[in-house]
Amino acid sequence: MSDIRLGSVIVYKGKGLVFSILGTLLKIFEPEWDRWGWHTSVVVEDNSNNFNDYRWSVIEATAGGVRSVSLPESQGYKQGFRVYNWLDGFDKGEASKFVKKHEGESYDIAVYFWTTLAYFMRKLWGRPVPRLFDNRWSCWELVYYF
Repeated sequence: MSDIRLGSVIVYKGKGLVFSILGTLLKIFEPEWDRWGWHTSVVVEDNSNNFNDYRWSVIEATAGGVRSVSLPESQGYKQGFRVYNWLDGFDKGEASKFVKKHEGESYDIAVYFWTTLAYFMRKLWGRPVPRLFDNRWSCWELVYYF
């Protein structure tokens, strides 16, 4: 876990019936996907100076909504995770503002249906489908927006 830092993207191993069904469909349309990861979060706080047993805090969108928790309390932690450090230079103050702004917002349960529909429409029309409503979050949308 030494490569975890502020702004690290955490991708958790998929598990369960929904993952199996949706993962199989995703693999058909995205063959390069390795069928490993599913849920995502992003590291928003390093608590090492607070003598916290759980050093890293993440923000994630789950069925209960957007929440900030210690990494071991995050959805999917026990199944395993991978750490990706794509970007550098995250400011702790900006990360804190992001958490305060979005914590408690709703989860987008319909995201799977709308994403699938948009994917097929994009293939049919040959151009992107505009976003009409965006007042709820999926885990990957939240990470992308961060």
